[in-house]
Amino acid sequence: MIDGFEQITYDLTDAEYKLIPMFFKGFKNHIGEEKAISNKQIREMFAKKNIKIGDPRVRKIINFLRRERIITGLISSSKGYWVELDPLKVKKYRESLIQRANEIYAVADSLSDFVEEPPEKHFKLEKFKEFAVKIGNKLLEIITTEG
Repeated sequence: MIDGFEQITYDLTDAEYKLIPMFFKGFKNHIGEEKAISNKQIREMFAKKNIKIGDPRVRKIINFLRRERIITGLISSSKGYWVELDPLKVKKYRESLIQRANEIYAVADSLSDFVEEPPEKHFKLEKFKEFAVKIGNKLLEIITTEG
């Protein structure tokens, strides 16, 4: 469970665990990017079976399938989810995930300034000046005249 997102990241329920075989079987028909299936399409397939499942819970089940290594090579893009068999494509996807995780960590790490400094120090004019000089525009002039 993720703090602040408890309503959507709670552990799988017994009913959701029972859906795992359907996900497992279903992804056998979605091998290769050209056979990607979207979250919405997954929910629509379940709805046809009178099973209501929300967008975050589909992601949670897919996360479970990945983390528990029940379906390896289960990747995604804006096209949807699919099982990729090409090791180079899976490697590239893995590297992308690591890069995204590193960016999230960098933002989290930057928030340590908030904890360590008084509130009046949160707007760092010197850092902004460095940025303004790098991009070579009138940002510095704007920020210093508007207060």
